[in-house]
Amino acid sequence: MKQYLKSFLFISFLFTVLIFSLFLVRYYVARHINWSLSKEKHILFMGASHVCRGVDDSLTKEAINLGSPSERYLYTYIKLLHYVGNNPQVDTVFLQCSSTDLWQNTDYKYHAHNEQSFFISSYWPFFNKEQWQIFKSESKQIFSIVIASLSKLAYFQSVSYIKLLGGYINESEDNVSFDATKQTPQLEVDMIKDYGWYGYSVNYKYLRKIIDYCKVHHIKLYLMYYPVFKPEFYYDQTFCENMRKKYFNDVEYLDYSHWAATDDERLDAHHLNHKGAVRFTEELKKKFAFE
Repeated sequence: MKQYLKSFLFISFLFTVLIFSLFLVRYYVARHINWSLSKEKHILFMGASHVCRGVDDSLTKEAINLGSPSERYLYTYIKLLHYVGNNPQVDTVFLQCSSTDLWQNTDYKYHAHNEQSFFISSYWPFFNKEQWQIFKSESKQIFSIVIASLSKLAYFQSVSYIKLLGGYINESEDNVSFDATKQTPQLEVDMIKDYGWYGYSVNYKYLRKIIDYCKVHHIKLYLMYYPVFKPEFYYDQTFCENMRKKYFNDVEYLDYSHWAATDDERLDAHHLNHKGAVRFTEELKKKFAFE
């Protein structure tokens, strides 16, 4: 019995040391990422999948696409702090602000397992106490995600880590067969039934933090609704617009939701493909006078 107990304690000790060591490695690397951009990059495109599929930053010398699918404003805020803090030349941010970011249950993305598995495994080293509190009701699940993330040794490489945090996704038009005639409305009540109810307070809070941070640092911020197919098919547009005007009307708003994309410029109802992204990017370059 004593031998069994000694073996158990020894294995437990080794396991604890291993986990703690990996934790320190992960934390160290995350804290020592090179967030620096080339000097000519002074414009940031930030947000979720509309951004990472909608702006081809290979066509511009002055801007960089930092969008990431399903990204909520908490993660954008963390990313913004590091990029602005390490790149004093940044003077402009285009931030996705579509109905998917403002609808009444937008916070569900913080609690959906797929999103948690990716974003928490990538961003937890940057969380402060307030941000950990967002997930306090799911502590066991979050702990499992953190532990699992430690085994992904590729993340320990600074370059690989940066690539995880966003960038343009080239969705080739070759394999796309979007058909406008086959699109049907998606009801919010069905989405709430599928996802559960979480509200919108967290995402709104961090959007306000982004706005205030940009003001303090004299960064020109644009909120942008990216091109989608019939936005009225998805989410309550009246609710989203009223909430934007109520809480975030102090920021210039660019509404491209009805931008005239053709079927062969769309990946699906919510995103542009590469052909659409190229035309949209060129239009933004011309309108906002950057190369």
